[in-house]
Order: sequence, then C-alpha cells, then structure tokens
Amino acid sequence: MKKRYNFLIFLIMMSAGCDSGVTGKDISTEAPSLSGMMVWEKTGAYGRTELAITDFSSGRTVELSTTWTISSISDPCLSPDGKLLVFSGVGGGRQDIFLYDVTTGAVPESLTGTLGGSNTSPVFSSDGKKVTFMHDGQFFAIDMDTKTASQQGFMPSGTYSCPTLTPDGKKIIYVSGESSASSIGLLDLESLSTSTLYDNSYAEDSSPAMADNNAFWFVSGNSPSVSTRQIHKGYLNGQADENLPFNSTDANYTNPTHVSGDWLIVTSDRTGGSGGEDLWIANAADGAIFPMSVYGSQINSDKDESNAWYCVGSVNIADPEDGGGGQESPGDDIVSDTERPVLSGRLVYHNYTSYDDMDSRMYIYDFASDTRTEISTGWTTVTHPMNGHFSPDGKSITFMGIGNGGTWDVFIYDIESGQDPVNLTGNGDYRDEDPKFSYDGTKIAFKRNDRLATIDVASGEITILSSNDGDSDPYSMPYWSLDGSKMVFGGGAGQDAYIGCWDMENSRMTKLYDRTGVVEYYPITIDEESFYYSAHVSATDNHDQLYKGYWDRRTAVKLAFNRTDADYSDACVIGSGWLVLCSTRSDSHGGYDLYIAHETSGAIYSLDDYNTSINSSKNELGASYTTAR
Repeated sequence: MKKRYNFLIFLIMMSAGCDSGVTGKDISTEAPSLSGMMVWEKTGAYGRTELAITDFSSGRTVELSTTWTISSISDPCLSPDGKLLVFSGVGGGRQDIFLYDVTTGAVPESLTGTLGGSNTSPVFSSDGKKVTFMHDGQFFAIDMDTKTASQQGFMPSGTYSCPTLTPDGKKIIYVSGESSASSIGLLDLESLSTSTLYDNSYAEDSSPAMADNNAFWFVSGNSPSVSTRQIHKGYLNGQADENLPFNSTDANYTNPTHVSGDWLIVTSDRTGGSGGEDLWIANAADGAIFPMSVYGSQINSDKDESNAWYCVGSVNIADPEDGGGGQESPGDDIVSDTERPVLSGRLVYHNYTSYDDMDSRMYIYDFASDTRTEISTGWTTVTHPMNGHFSPDGKSITFMGIGNGGTWDVFIYDIESGQDPVNLTGNGDYRDEDPKFSYDGTKIAFKRNDRLATIDVASGEITILSSNDGDSDPYSMPYWSLDGSKMVFGGGAGQDAYIGCWDMENSRMTKLYDRTGVVEYYPITIDEESFYYSAHVSATDNHDQLYKGYWDRRTAVKLAFNRTDADYSDACVIGSGWLVLCSTRSDSHGGYDLYIAHETSGAIYSLDDYNTSINSSKNELGASYTTAR
C-alpha cells in the first residue's frame, strides 16, 4: 500500500490524574493494598508479546519469556497459590497449552502436545486441580495431578470461546458466537445442559471472569449507541447485568480479572496512562480507577500492557531458565524450523522511487515458471499504477492510478488480452482509490472522496455506501468479508485512525480496533474470523507492525516476525499462516522490500530467495497473490 496518507503524528499529552468520570458517588480515595501476584502480557523486544509477573508482597517483577522458543504467547493464568502459570502459545508449529513453574523457573512444558489441533484460553479452577481450555472449538479440561485431558460435554456446531469455571467447579461460563451475534452462555457440567445468560442485542459480549459462584465480569460493547467496549457485571441467577461506573464511552475496557471485593484489574486505553493499552485497577461499586503503575514503575510502560491475571497466593519468583531462544540481533532472520513454502501461484505488485515521484510500475511474478513481467509497459490510459488486486478467477486485476483526466481513478485490466486497462471511474472529478474485488468477483469495493463505495463489475454502476463526513472521519482501504456481508476498512486519520467494520445490510459502522493515539490501517481479510492489519507500535513509536485482528473484536495478536527497529506492513494472504508483506528491514535493498513470513513461527524470507529481480533499490509494495489461472 504505502500511499503515504500524510498521517500527522502528534504527541498525546496524558493527564497523570485518576479521574473516575463518575459523579454523584463517593469515590475511593486510595488504591487498595495488594498482597497477591499478577501475570500479564506486554510488548517486549522487537515488538513480540512477552509475559511478566509481579509479587505485590515483595515488589519483585520478572520478565519471563524473553529466552523461550514459544511464540504468539497469550492468555496467561496463575494457579490460586501462585506456584504455577499456564498460557497459550505456539511451539514446534503447534498451538498448545504450556505449564510454567513460577517457583523453579524451569522452561515451560506443553500440556497438550499429544492432542494436536488448536489449544487456547487456559484457566485454572479455584482449587488449582484443573485447567479448562478450548480444543478445536470444544471445552476440555486437564487434570493437573495426572496431566490428562478430557472433553467437558459436547457443544453443537458453532463458535465458542473464553471458558471460565465457576469457583465451585460445577459450571462453565463461555462466549457463544462472534461480534454482534455473540452472547454469554452457561454449561452445567452435571446435567450437560446449556443456556444463554446475556445476549445484548447488537452488542459484543465476551471475556467472562468469575467474581464468585453467582457473579462475574464480562465485556460488552459494539452497540448502536456505544462503539467502545465496557465492563459489565453479570449474574448466574438471571439478574440484569450492570454497566460498571468506571467505564467511559471514549475508551475501551477489556480483560477483567477479579482481585477482591469490588476491585478488579482491567485493560484500557483511557487517558491518564502511559499511552496505548495499560493495566488499571478499578472499583465496580464506586467507580474509582487507578493505573497499575501506582504499585510499581515496571508494570505500565510506553508499550502495550494487557490481559492480566491476579491470584491471592504469593511465592518467591524464580529467575527463568534460559530456554535457548534468546532475542536475535536486529536484521537477522528469526531462527525457526519453518522452511519457506514452495509456491505455484502469481504475485502482482508495484514499485516506485517514491510516492511523489509518480513513477510507479506494475509487475506480475509467476512462482511456477519463475518469471517476472512488467505489465504496465505501454499503457496509455493510466500512469502511476499501484495496489493491484487479483480477481477470484485470476484473469483480471483492479488497481488505482492517475487517469488521463489527471485524477486518481479505479481501473480493471484483462491480463490475457494485454490491452490497455479500462478506467471504471473516469467520469467526474473524484479521488477514487483502494479497489478490492469481492470474493465472488461481481463487485469492487473502493474509496471515493473518503467514503466507501462499490462498482458492479458487469454494469459499471457505482454505489456510495457510507454517509460519513469525510473531513472529520474519512473512510478508506475497504476489504470484503468472505460472504460479502460486510467490509473491514481503515477509518480516521493520523493518531485518530482506527480499524472499522461496515455492515452492508444495515449500513452501520462499528469500530473494531482503536488504540488511543495509535495509527491503525490497511486491513486484509484472511478468513471468516480474522484479518491482518497494520498499526504503529505505540503513540510515540511510529514503526509499523502487522497484527491479526478478528471480526468479533477479540484481542488482536501481534505477528511473531515483527521487530520495532523496522516497518512491517501491507499484508497479502498466501495461506496456512504465510503472508507477503513489505518491510524496511536492514537486509532490504533500500526502502521497502517484499518478504514472505509466517504469522506464528516468525520465519521470514526476502522474496530474493525466489527471484533476485523482484526487490530492487526502489520501494516494492502493494502485493496480491492468487493460485487461480
């Protein structure tokens, strides 16, 4: 992509106060004293997600995962006594549940290596004898004495996530569905019956965490009136859920974990933190809220901190053993057992000296024949072509460029004909950009003057979808969902940029990802559940990184190959976890080069490894891949 949208990067001046945003209530004047332990996710060296743990009794904080060979770490959970830690991660190419002994520091061991499949979202039971988790869409549990796994009932076909045991061990609270169709469900482990506890219309309901045998916290949001996520208190007895008083509609509040009484720890991008996402301790009764940095300067930093888990137990934290992974020096390929894939499809891309030099040229590289062809040679209907996208049948390309009228237009090119591209938007003085084919090939989504629009390929009819005020909230870079019912897009500009979703049926916009002060843009659909997108490291670090986001707004995952000493952006889906991207890594030829990388193993290879003519001293950008012929 890299059209240089002139993102204006302003320094956000954060308030140091702890304003609860609540009036008419008696607000707690002090944060509570803590004597337990907390583990959480944080952005570490080279932008990787790592784990840190702190013992509030001693004040000791330790970074755990810097030498482990496990990638894509998420969902940490401490046993009630603080001795053990479970989490999800990728090791040896598998998504497993890992166990770490906090008292010895021994390298984590996989608890699910014999299960295969995808294993995520581990949670300890209140007695520490069981770990509940998700295995290929079903609820499983591991007996911590025997280390054996067994299925917990059978769930019908559907999307389920975030299992949490009630303290008595008799029920599982979980999330059913995704996005605006999600709800909070209950599985009775004795009768194996299921029921729905909360299904807020047009709202996302997710991330339950138990407070006691009847009450729990969960995230709800994404409603017509509230675009941010909020923490609610729910009940098993059917009592109406409560929107907690520390919530504010100008920030997101997610990942609740219970501390004691009315206190809980949450993740939020509210002002008053260090920038991006931070950890906060909040009171569900009176609305008091404090940054967790009040307990120590090592907890919140200028990088993202999120997804904490608190336990009442306290132990001496051992220094972690060297897992043999280490942090590689910048510029070297990440050590991985994942070899680069053998590809037989075609890649379209462009290169230019700079965006303003107006010298972009477009190419197709055929992996099967190992040939590179400049397709823009001799074109007379367009100059400066860029950001090509293959039709589903692989016979055409749509792209943007400067038409003969001197404006940005959308074009379609018949590859087999070899004739000049056809200008689809040449009538009128508009700025038409960012075209992408729908998955059935009948329509093209694009941006017209900062509004979302479509072109009917057969008739050429143009439809303007959004009525947003392009001056205050521009929409751009639309990409279709697989079924064509919605689009993911880049909204806003500069540090107000976000990733949005456009519902085709209801003509309704929803914000999916909007970290305070962070530029987020260029989403690319992967499958029914997920998409890639680009985002800055933080409000103060403008290096682009690539993330995997989700239509249901679950926590985005930073891809394993990212490093914060270079830009990684503009994903192109290949398949099986592989993607092509552009990067300014130190081994590039200068500017942006094209690379192929694996989202979880962290393997990354220059496309020079396929053909040395692809990357050059110019900027190579805007890739699209197809296996169709």
